[in-house]
Amino acid sequence: MAILSSPQLFTRGSYLAVALLLALAACEEAAAPEGRAGDLTVAAYIDNDASGSLTAGDTPISSFEIALFDGGVEVASAPTGADGRVTFSDLEPGSYRVEPAGQAPPGATLTSNPAPSAVIDFRGRPVSIDFRYTMFPGVVTGRVFRDENGNETFEQGTDVPGPGLWVFLRADTGAIGAKLDSVRTDSLGAYRFGLVAPGDYYLEFERLGAINYGASGSTRQITVVGAATATQNVLYTGSIFVTIAEARATPADTTVAVIGDITVPAGVFNGANPGANSEIWVQDSTGGIAVFPVPTADSAIYRLGVRIEAVGPITLFSGQKQIGRTAAVPTIRVRTGGATVAPKPNTVPEARALTDEGELIVVSRLTVAAVGGGTSNAFNVTMLSDVGDTLVVRVNGLATGLTRASFTIGERYNVTGILTQFNGTAQVKPRFATDVARADTPVARVIINEFMANPAVASDANGEYIELHNWGTADANLQNWTIQDNAATDTIDVSLVIPAGGYVLLAINGDPVLNGGLDEDFVYQRLALAQAGDRIVLKDPTGAVVDSVNYASAHSGSGTAWGVLDPSAENLDVAGGNWQAQTSTFGPGATPDRGTPGSQNDNYITPTQPSPLVRGGDNLAPLRLKQR
Repeated sequence: MAILSSPQLFTRGSYLAVALLLALAACEEAAAPEGRAGDLTVAAYIDNDASGSLTAGDTPISSFEIALFDGGVEVASAPTGADGRVTFSDLEPGSYRVEPAGQAPPGATLTSNPAPSAVIDFRGRPVSIDFRYTMFPGVVTGRVFRDENGNETFEQGTDVPGPGLWVFLRADTGAIGAKLDSVRTDSLGAYRFGLVAPGDYYLEFERLGAINYGASGSTRQITVVGAATATQNVLYTGSIFVTIAEARATPADTTVAVIGDITVPAGVFNGANPGANSEIWVQDSTGGIAVFPVPTADSAIYRLGVRIEAVGPITLFSGQKQIGRTAAVPTIRVRTGGATVAPKPNTVPEARALTDEGELIVVSRLTVAAVGGGTSNAFNVTMLSDVGDTLVVRVNGLATGLTRASFTIGERYNVTGILTQFNGTAQVKPRFATDVARADTPVARVIINEFMANPAVASDANGEYIELHNWGTADANLQNWTIQDNAATDTIDVSLVIPAGGYVLLAINGDPVLNGGLDEDFVYQRLALAQAGDRIVLKDPTGAVVDSVNYASAHSGSGTAWGVLDPSAENLDVAGGNWQAQTSTFGPGATPDRGTPGSQNDNYITPTQPSPLVRGGDNLAPLRLKQR
């Protein structure tokens, strides 16, 4: 102790050495601890719900290799598990770069940082990193067809497509799940679903008519991959289209497809006038049925005699069978090869038995017993057979051209119409005024049958003509009848008889040398048919309109006359389907005009409608009332 306390024993160097030792001891006590190791969990998934984190709605990506780098050196790698996660344990504190080393799922794109940094701090807290992917949508497509040659490849013209079939895309929940989308096959049986999220689905194909999808049934499983097209073609046997008789025998709410010719055009049975929707009727060789609803505005498309295909559910309306309903609008397509259907004769007992229900029939010699009252446009007429059997004639309203005044109690009529029912009671529904005709009474029916507004061989002032045709069963004298256009009126001031089935020719000039070779029956003085379009009106001596025709400039082609096809059908508008440019030639010259003046028109259709009602006891009835 005495030595240590002696100041003489410490030199300057001794002090420095002691200070250095003390400083070193102090440094050892202040050094930072080495820290604890930490865990890094990496998740790889398809972010289906766009939440930015792995949730129950997302798709984990399993067996997906993840690599860790310390600086530029890879220090670890491991695949993700079934839950899409992988954990790197006991990592020393420091900064690591994390990169996906595996192949991304087809159609997936990475939407998160492709090489994020993960920092393990000295406290060893766990760290999480996500690799989020988004899938591009896929496409599902295919075709439904009957494989006629057995090569499982659709060949247009050889194989039979399945048009108008519903195809439903349904969820795959281990079973057939909820409907996600639906489309109809096109005219060649093809279908397509776009923007479909990748995954497993079911396709369900509508079973229509007598179609059979074989042992596999009407459903198919399909897997959709992102940014790719999944194709599923389906073959069927049998026939999509059934006969109308088979359709009528099908249970309600079953979808059927039929082909038939229109017996009631759009716009006739349309309820309130004018009515947004109509029912039309179609018929094949086995039966007839209503199709509803059809837009009344489409009357120019769904005309009498047009052949169509109709697809929709079988429904009942007050006992009347039909295809479609307001909540299940039928699909209708026009086909080629249509024909006018002739009415089938029925007795009253046959009509009451509804043997030919849905078909166009004619019942002869019915006597009016009662005409329904009220203010409705629709009304019932009770009619009797010769032996007193009753039959209800249902008049649908203004569009038929029939009113209560069209029926006289005690008089006998031949009635044409659709045989249907109202809650079990048979009804015959006439379509036009011409469907109701006085029985056993000859009737003249005169129409404007052909006109030439712009002759080529002769000038307009010499070669224009108007042809009238009487397609009825009685002769008619046209003396004191008038013919007029939008500007002038001419009166037939001589006796001019038009025989049943015959023609008269009204011409602007009576000289065959000047008029292009016409053999006229009467020369008019005031009319001049305008090439820009005009209206021709025929009136009887009382001033009643017997017929009228509208035409446009398109029907004033040089040297071409226009003529009626079916004298019994609607001919008000030359732009309608019952008029046609004539192709036969007449008159002199190397390039004569085209027309059939004074004779039967080109492509003449034999009238199928019965004679109309007789006016006021004479033998001539207005065919159409068209005053405007």
